[in-house]
Amino acid sequence: MKIYNFYDTDPTGWEEYDISGEDYKELMRTCCKYSKTMSFIILDPDVVSYLNELEKFNVEKDDNIIDEKVRYGRPGQKIQPYRKYYRVCPELCELLISMTDSIFKLLLGWGQTNPDDPTFYRADGSVFFSSIIHEGEITLYPRDDEDVSNIVSKPHWIEKEV
Repeated sequence: MKIYNFYDTDPTGWEEYDISGEDYKELMRTCCKYSKTMSFIILDPDVVSYLNELEKFNVEKDDNIIDEKVRYGRPGQKIQPYRKYYRVCPELCELLISMTDSIFKLLLGWGQTNPDDPTFYRADGSVFFSSIIHEGEITLYPRDDEDVSNIVSKPHWIEKEV
């Protein structure tokens, strides 16, 4: 199986990379095409934008989705971060595209007030796309019948055999 990683910088940290504009739209539409559910990490619901708009797509976590620990938060923090799940549909996809113009702006911080770390899940609960946006990392986990060639053929994607 092949996976594909994209980092927001080169190994030296001098060059910065992004997936933005039409490439961001294509990435979101491809994630929506192959996914049934997606999630965001909500760091602070009092600050994060788009929660009202996302609410109509809110679903309970499917039993076949392996619950991932939320990587953020500190003991004693007033609000503990949590993961929220959403039904993938064309309307949600268009909302994701309208929220920002860059995958690395899907975070709360650095001047952004978006929900964090989108993850897309197939109907069987397996992960199609994951992200750790504040670390500048995203990963695609395509299966043989899922065409991501238009995305990963662009610069800075790293193919790995697993």
